[in-house]
Amino acid sequence: MTTPIPGTPRPLWRVLLWSAVTLLAYYGYYKWVIQDELRRYTGRGWSGAMCLLPFLVGVTVPPLLAWLDPDVPTEFAGLAGLGIVWIYIVQFRLYCTVNRLYREAGLPAPLVVWWLFIPGLNLVVGFRQIHFLSQYWAMKQNTSLVDPLAKALPILFATLVLMLTMVFGTPAAFAQPASPVLAVGGLFSFSGDRPTLGVTDGLLAPCPTSPNCVSSQSRDGKHRIEPLDLVGTPAETLAQLQAIIADLPRAEVVEATDTYLYAEFTSALMGFVDDVEFYLDPAAKVIQVRSASRLGESDLGVNRKRVETIRKKLNGFSLAG
Repeated sequence: MTTPIPGTPRPLWRVLLWSAVTLLAYYGYYKWVIQDELRRYTGRGWSGAMCLLPFLVGVTVPPLLAWLDPDVPTEFAGLAGLGIVWIYIVQFRLYCTVNRLYREAGLPAPLVVWWLFIPGLNLVVGFRQIHFLSQYWAMKQNTSLVDPLAKALPILFATLVLMLTMVFGTPAAFAQPASPVLAVGGLFSFSGDRPTLGVTDGLLAPCPTSPNCVSSQSRDGKHRIEPLDLVGTPAETLAQLQAIIADLPRAEVVEATDTYLYAEFTSALMGFVDDVEFYLDPAAKVIQVRSASRLGESDLGVNRKRVETIRKKLNGFSLAG
């Protein structure tokens, strides 16, 4: 059986730069070629020609005929809307395909497909599609692709959401939130899907290639962090960890056993979720820890800082004892 050939990673900054320089001509090329790459890789879907030609014909021919031929009713130019409808269908299918590829790889789906139909958010989900498809191709080629623009995306998202809130107001469902921050974060949550985590053969899940993860079981310096020391008995240590997490803002324990603790931490503004795991390692007599962001590329050091904060609090319990 022939091994599928992955597409070419194209970072967001490059796509946006060349699209601006070529007055969107490169963007049309990009949309065409990624459809062909996805069709070649998955063995299904529409070609670039199938996706783009109906759109181009739809938005150009009706207005052109209405302009050139006075006998053509002016209303005929309105049929150009069919081209717009077609490209929305193409985009919807594209976003669903990217999400499916991530799920089949055991990763959370990165795109909120219905954002396609919301002015402003359709731009955000379009940026995210470019970034995450590029990251997927890089992963399939066993390469690491750092996109400096993607690191700034959480800031761009926050700015966009606040602008939308100021312009359109807050929906009635969020008319009386606990705070304005929660209103924005609740409406435009970047939580992503909960991944399948846990301990397999004494090991937590490995970190992805992106820098937004730390693990005490990682072997590379970018992701490596020291495990937590026991404070008292193993049971006492896990109990202390659970108490520490309960006191931290926007933290929720998802699973707790005699040897394993899993919690979610949610950012205040945008609802980004980080998954944090603690595993009692009986052989090493330490608590192995892993903290990883579900979405994005860079975490600006948040996961490492969180683990060190928890370590400091845990050691404080030890000194108090």
